[in-house]
Parts: sequence; C-alpha cells; structure tokens
Amino acid sequence: MSGETGAEGCWEFPDDFTLAQASAELTELETRSARQEVRRAALLGWMVQQQTLIDVHRWQIENATVDEPCATSLAAMQAKARTSITDTATAVCGGFRATWVDRARVGTAPEPLASTLTAAVGEGALTMRQASQLLKESGELDITSGQREFMIDQVVEHARGYHDRRGIPVSQGLFRTRLRRAAHHVAGPAKQEKAVQDRREVRLLRLEDRAGGLEVTGPETRVIAAMTRLDAIAKSAKAAGDQRTLAQLRADAALDLLIFGQPRDEDATSIDVPEGGGWPPAVVNVVISAASLLGANDFPGLMEDTLIDAHTVRDLAHGRGSVWRRIVADPVTGYAMNATVDSYRPTAEMARVVRARDGQCRSPGCTRPAARTELDHVQERRDDGPTRGTNFQTLCPVHHRLKSRRHWDAQIDTDGVVTWRLADGTITSTHPMDYRDFGIHDITPDRGEPGPADDSGGGTVVPIDPHDNPVAAYHAGLELDLQLELARDNEQLREQVESLRSQLDLANTYLSKNPPF
Repeated sequence: MSGETGAEGCWEFPDDFTLAQASAELTELETRSARQEVRRAALLGWMVQQQTLIDVHRWQIENATVDEPCATSLAAMQAKARTSITDTATAVCGGFRATWVDRARVGTAPEPLASTLTAAVGEGALTMRQASQLLKESGELDITSGQREFMIDQVVEHARGYHDRRGIPVSQGLFRTRLRRAAHHVAGPAKQEKAVQDRREVRLLRLEDRAGGLEVTGPETRVIAAMTRLDAIAKSAKAAGDQRTLAQLRADAALDLLIFGQPRDEDATSIDVPEGGGWPPAVVNVVISAASLLGANDFPGLMEDTLIDAHTVRDLAHGRGSVWRRIVADPVTGYAMNATVDSYRPTAEMARVVRARDGQCRSPGCTRPAARTELDHVQERRDDGPTRGTNFQTLCPVHHRLKSRRHWDAQIDTDGVVTWRLADGTITSTHPMDYRDFGIHDITPDRGEPGPADDSGGGTVVPIDPHDNPVAAYHAGLELDLQLELARDNEQLREQVESLRSQLDLANTYLSKNPPF
C-alpha cells in the first residue's frame, strides 16, 4: 500500500504518487476482493449444505423414516435453506441482501458450473453479480443441464478472453449482450420470451429524502414503448413552456398515468400538495404523536416504514376520509401499552394492537411495515403455543416461513422484546416500536405560565414527567384527547360552513339573474 493514515485517520500519499500507481493499487485490491468473494460464496455454500442436512434429518424424524426425500423435495429444502442462510448472513454481517443472494447462488451452484464460475470470478473475468446473473437467467430457460453448461461456458470464455486481451474486465453492457446472444443460440427466441414473461414484476424501492421508486420488469418491447410514451409526453410539455426538466416531467407523467389513468391538465406535481389537487385515493398507515398532530411540536411521523415531516402528516390527517386511532404508549419504554391485552381468539382488535406494538416486521434487520406483515405465534401452535396477544409478533411472509421451518428460533418476553437465535447460533433481539421517537413526551402546550424550574417570569412550561406526577400526566392525556376531538370537529364545521357559503353563492347568483319582481 502506498498511502498511510495520518493522525486523524485520513489517507496520505507521497508527493511523487502517480495516477498509474493508484490504478495499479486499485487493481490489486480488486483482485484480493474477488478472491474474498469466492471464499464468501464457498462458505455460504457449505452453510446451506449443513442446514439442508439438518432439515433432511428433521424430515426423517417427523416422517419416521430413514429414506431420503425425493429429488423435488430435496431441491425445495435446499432452496429454503439458502434463503435462511442468506437472511442470517444479512442480519449478522450487514450489507445489501441482494449481494448475499448473489454469493449464495454461486456458492450452491452444481458442478461443474460452480468451478467454472468461481474460477472466472477469482481471475477477475466476471464479477460475483455477473456470475449470479448467469446462473439465474440460464436456470430460468427451459433447457437441459448440458445446454445450460454450454451456455455458461460460452459467456465465461468470452469474458475470460476479453480480460486476457485487454487487461480489463468485461463491461456490464457487453456482458448482457453476450448473455443474450448465448441464450438465443441455445434456447431460441420462444423460450427466451417465456422466461421474460415469467419474470414480470413491479418492485417498490425505498430511496432517501422521502423519495421512492418503482422498478417495472417486463418484455423489453413493452418497457421501451412505455418509456417512449413518457418521453413524448415530457417533450410535449417542455415544448409548451413547462419549466421542469425532462427527467422530472417523465417521472410526473409516469405517476399520473398510474394513479389517474392519464396525464393531468394541471401541474403533475400537484398530487404531492393536497391544496393543489388533492391526494390520490390510497390507503396508508401513519404514526405520529398527538402533540405533533396538533402542531405543538414538529416531530416527524412514520408512513409505512418511511419518516415524513409533520406538516405532510397533518395534511393527510385532516383530509376528507381520514380515520384517527389512538395508541397509548408507555412514556418510559415508548412501547404501545394497549398492545398487551390478551385474548384467546385472534380477533381483528388483537391484530390491530399487536401491529401497533411492533410497527414493522420483528425479524432482525427487516423494516417491512406491520400493515403488510402476518401474525406469527412466537411459540408455535404445533408446540402448544397460546393464541393470545402476548404470544404474537408481526413477521413478513419471508421471515414467517423461515421461522416456521425452525431455521430461526424466537422467544418473546412480557415487554414484547423478541430474542432470536439465528441459523449460525447468533443471538440477537428486536424491540417493539419506540413511540418516543415521535415526540410523545413533548405534549404540554405553552400556557404562558412559568414552570417549576423557571423563575424568570417567562412563559416556558416544563413538560410533565409521568413518573413524578402520574395524575397530572393522565389529565394531560385526557386534555389531548379533547383537543384532538375539538380539532376534528372544527375541521368538519369548516367544511359545513364552506358548503353553506357555496350554496348561498349559487342562490344569490340565481336571484340576480332571475329577480322575483
């Protein structure tokens, strides 16, 4: 290494350090990284193999047999084990789950495909992502194992030759082109088309700063046609004098087409401003403190699993058709108190309070909103687990199945803290949603009276500590309930007044045009 860390941890480089030396060092680092990637894939493959053996043994015990499961069942067990180990690695080591999926796919590839691909990755001819794509897309084609091996060999040989001749890895664009040609040569256009049709999906992407994305996968011709139409709409609006960029116009047009069925005449971004066109019909779950809802503070709210600013939540909450539901939170732990009610039947109310307590999937590292999860018996029903609120947690379908297969084990305590034991033996815990993050302590409005710690005669009020004065905290909560009810009544009253004014204006207009005398 040519650089050295300075006193503050920043890398320092000698004055005669050149771009060529930097590039050579980067190449060396990439070579080491490629070998480490191969090792990671091998470790994951071994872990999946061990988990599969455990599952097979469990299956034999459950079925009172010493026979091996059939090939189809064994393949299904391996696929489930790979999902379990992938999620375990993501939770324990961090990083993007998709990266671990790629490594596990290569690590569990059958021979001779595994040897071919890991060698190519170790040499730097392919990246781990490209090797995974090659396995995935060749596996989706309706071809024989021999044809698949031939197809992969063709792509790898091209990548290796490119790397040897030019000294650089094959680009992603060139890799995709070679992969498409190999698939066309081996499978033919009909099987390629079927594979594309089978991959159709839409995925929601969580981005930064309140932004989101939609990833649409479908036949290339349809996707290009959709993009061409968006481009035409954007250019037409731009030619008419619209000040937005073409990229912004395409994004606004795409959302308008999906939500309203056609581009709106007014500013497309008005859908993000309730006063400028109203919110599109949708059902979303939003969590916010009562104080923030009333404007006493500006703590953000949580919509699905994304923080949104307080004024946006207020616009939603006061919109027509919005429904408010109170959640009582413990001021010390921040956990939902009304979520501890027991019931011996899985009622809708039980589901509501459990989801209010958990807020999201309780699996380590998962942030899927509780509204899109399933109720899981922490102590499984087949193990005589009771059907009551204190034995439920919210899990997304993927992690629910993973736990049900006993790859991960969970226990829940009286506070709703879930302790997990992952497939590799790692012990970790997840906690209920902490409603203190939404400002539940900052609830006392400014009355213009000095607080007990304020001798300046000003108007600062010290917030009530529920443990110092629980009675006052209780009354403060009741007062907030009344304020919420009053705010809602005032909103309804304003709507009625506006309706009456509109009717009066219509009547006056009619009378002015049609006088009675």
